[in-house]
Amino acid sequence: MSATPLISIVIPIYNLEQYIDRCINSLINITKTDVEIICINDGSVDNSIKILTSYADRSELLTVYNKSNEGVSKTRNYGIDIAKGKYIWFVDGDDTINTNSFDEIYTALVESNTDVLCLNYDSVNSKDLTASIPNLQCLPQGKFAIADFFNNIYNGKGMPWAFIIRRSLIVDNALYFDSKIRYYEDEQFIYKVLSHAEDIEISKAIIYHYLIRDGSALRAAKQEDRLRDAIQVYADLKDFSKSRSTEFRNFIDKRTSHTICWLFREASDKQIKEFYQFAINRNMLPVAVVGPLKTRIQAVILNFSLVLFRQFTKILR
Repeated sequence: MSATPLISIVIPIYNLEQYIDRCINSLINITKTDVEIICINDGSVDNSIKILTSYADRSELLTVYNKSNEGVSKTRNYGIDIAKGKYIWFVDGDDTINTNSFDEIYTALVESNTDVLCLNYDSVNSKDLTASIPNLQCLPQGKFAIADFFNNIYNGKGMPWAFIIRRSLIVDNALYFDSKIRYYEDEQFIYKVLSHAEDIEISKAIIYHYLIRDGSALRAAKQEDRLRDAIQVYADLKDFSKSRSTEFRNFIDKRTSHTICWLFREASDKQIKEFYQFAINRNMLPVAVVGPLKTRIQAVILNFSLVLFRQFTKILR
């Protein structure tokens, strides 16, 4: 492994003994040597650390770090601090990569010298391991100015594993995952990182296989916790966007309107008044009338009357 790798692959691990083998096997067989694989065991109580150690004994690319349980955000932040690579790629320990496509994204990083590489991926059913249609089929391939990306291309997906990021972009701007937020902290982090980038390369090579499983954090979350964190995250992003570019502010306005309309569609009748007041207290209402036509219509109705909005969206369902 090179003293200064091109890519640091950071993998947080917590109780993933059932999935680690697939993940690590897909990574240690890559042909490039200037890559480091950083596996951080976040206080697992199963056999995860034993499995990781066995792989570290077999591969010079892989290093295992063991720490007490602090959650995925602090674990990723730990990875940022110890990574040596020019780029950082956050990979989840229950997912896999397409080893055959790795050379293509490696070459894209070397040749484009981009700030961020946006990756294509598919979703894998945990029951039969069948894959869906790739998720970036509709996006153009190539290198784009970040303003163009925000204005005309980006669909708002904020999964950290869908981007390989220049490490200096993160470190020089003191950007870390917010450990006080449990849900949507990944979108919060990625959006902030992208706001500091100058350009982005989009690759259509299917490199990442995202495993959909019932026990994942987001799927196991209480609706109340998810909705409250969504408000917190987008309130923070709106404040953050005030000091960033016009293109980024417009993008965050669109994402905020979409998210707040979704929130008030999803909240139960029992929760709705509490969340409405919480959104007002965080200066999230009224929402901007921006984005696709469906979102703009909902935003107008929500700004006029919560009761009417709830009735209207129930009809749409």
